[in-house]
Amino acid sequence: MARKRKVDRFSSLTEGVAHHILSFVTITDLARFSCVSKRCRELSLSTPSLGFDKFSHTNTGSCDKRLRLLDSLHRFFDLREDNKIDKFRICWSSLSRHSETPCFCDHNEKARMISWIECALRCKVEVLHLEIDIDDVTPFVLPSSVFVSSSLRSLSVSLWYSAIIKVPIPSFSCLEYLNMDLRHANIDEGFFKWISSSCKCIKELRMSYHGGKLRDITIESSSLKSFTIEDAHGLHNLTISGKNLEDIRIWWSTRRCRSLNVTAPNLKYLEWIGHMYELKPQLGGLLCWKRTLTQYMSFFNLFEGGLLPAPFEDVSHLQLDLGNFSNELVPRVVLLFRGMRNLSTLYIKTDQVEYYLLKAACSKFGTAYWESRNLPFISQLEEVTVEICKDSRGSNLINFLTFILEDAENLKRMVIVHSPQCAKSSLNKLTTSAKSSNAKVFFEVREF
Repeated sequence: MARKRKVDRFSSLTEGVAHHILSFVTITDLARFSCVSKRCRELSLSTPSLGFDKFSHTNTGSCDKRLRLLDSLHRFFDLREDNKIDKFRICWSSLSRHSETPCFCDHNEKARMISWIECALRCKVEVLHLEIDIDDVTPFVLPSSVFVSSSLRSLSVSLWYSAIIKVPIPSFSCLEYLNMDLRHANIDEGFFKWISSSCKCIKELRMSYHGGKLRDITIESSSLKSFTIEDAHGLHNLTISGKNLEDIRIWWSTRRCRSLNVTAPNLKYLEWIGHMYELKPQLGGLLCWKRTLTQYMSFFNLFEGGLLPAPFEDVSHLQLDLGNFSNELVPRVVLLFRGMRNLSTLYIKTDQVEYYLLKAACSKFGTAYWESRNLPFISQLEEVTVEICKDSRGSNLINFLTFILEDAENLKRMVIVHSPQCAKSSLNKLTTSAKSSNAKVFFEVREF
């Protein structure tokens, strides 16, 4: 019986469909695919989505193997010539990260990385993703050409070791998305001036800045809609301004905090997490705040002197990540609540706290106290969720929840997520409270 002839169905696919399939293939498999036929070779060299990542130990287990791999990847780029690249991704780490054997190829690897980046830019790359973890004596210098590319729309950079970030000024950038995860980078002082003056199209900016010498960040952007900064341990002062800013997320926890200035008249979401010991925030430019999240240690400076730093009338969703609902904290929470007339959803999370906070008194304020505060949002409140961890102490929080059940006439739902160690007597008080609404109360046990 004659053998059936195998049909090459892949070669009959349209170029767009074939390229989409190949975008999920690793570069090593793409190289194998190119050997199947002339058509497959053409498709592999013209695919607009490339990822130099997911290399096996077989290809990277020694310096010799890594250098051969680098040569192969370089030849691949030469064969591609100037075929358009839409997306290009490099994920590369030093051999020293995985082996105790001394590595002599780190410097060569950095030179190849830079060469590939420049090749991708010549091929009009639109999305560039870099994760480079090369431990070398000399820092990695990110090519300044990435910041002035006319084709690049999205740039994501993660550099684990020493690096230099320097942008050419004056210049113009078409970037719409910029994500910089920098562990020990030396950022040029003009970097944030460049964002403010040259990035006229940028919509989202994410910064994770673990170290370095930069102490002040000032960003003014009319196009920016979303701003995130995390792990800014060395930062002293942060100023962010933008008429189109809708989303700000700040993770900033250090004793070096000095000032936070935010001007965002159209802000809808603010996430603010961190222990801000000496911080004096200025949030007066928040006119349309719809949703906010803040954390325990912020309160002690945020409402110092009994004055609200910003209008909160339009906030409809509030999440508070707290330690204990302590006697010292409650009056500051009341100051926050008094500025909210339209709050409909409240989420309170009592986190596991540091030892010195465990000793804080948490049983001073009963339901009568809360009733006397005349909180303006209580008639608007519809949903409440509370997480009570095992370290939560005292009766302040339970009394506040009891007050809500008894006075929130439009409340529809209350969810109490508590640890197994939570006192049953406290929970029973909530189940027996006289409710002014038809709200349903749910209890959920969870290990924290």
